[in-house]
Amino acid sequence: MTGEPAAPRPPRSYRTARRTAAGLVLLDGPAGLVEPPGGYGHVVLDGARDLSPPQCRAVARRTAFGSLTVLGDLARGTTPRAARDWRAQPAHPGKPEARVVPLTLGHRVPAAIADLADRLPPHLDADVPAGRPARADGEATVHRTADLPAGARTAVRAARAEELPECLREPVPPTAR
Repeated sequence: MTGEPAAPRPPRSYRTARRTAAGLVLLDGPAGLVEPPGGYGHVVLDGARDLSPPQCRAVARRTAFGSLTVLGDLARGTTPRAARDWRAQPAHPGKPEARVVPLTLGHRVPAAIADLADRLPPHLDADVPAGRPARADGEATVHRTADLPAGARTAVRAARAEELPECLREPVPPTAR
């Protein structure tokens, strides 16, 4: 025995095979040729930046005669296959003529935070336009630290002391059991 784990046994039949999300989406295409899936009049797809081309096509098969709104912040991609440019994405669901409209107006993010965040896109491999905050308030202070956990604790304590009412500034001691 070499100490290495044994290779997994293949399934006895297609019924016992373990299915993954990636595998199921690949089966969606041939299944749609045999029996087209039901469709929707309009689909809103949020967080689409992380969808693979087969996943985009699976959604498109359900909107063949309807419309599709695709949303996602390219700067927040979480997978290696994450979209880098929306102009290329419409071809994946078979809609190369789709209109791409960047949504840049932010209602929740203060201007100070938006200005700080706008420094990031030039360092990413993503085509992200600058944001336009609707709010003119906010404050952003950058503190450089060699010890990230200690720096984060210090920043959180400072923010709590500044914004929380007095009764919430100190941690509540644990109750005795």
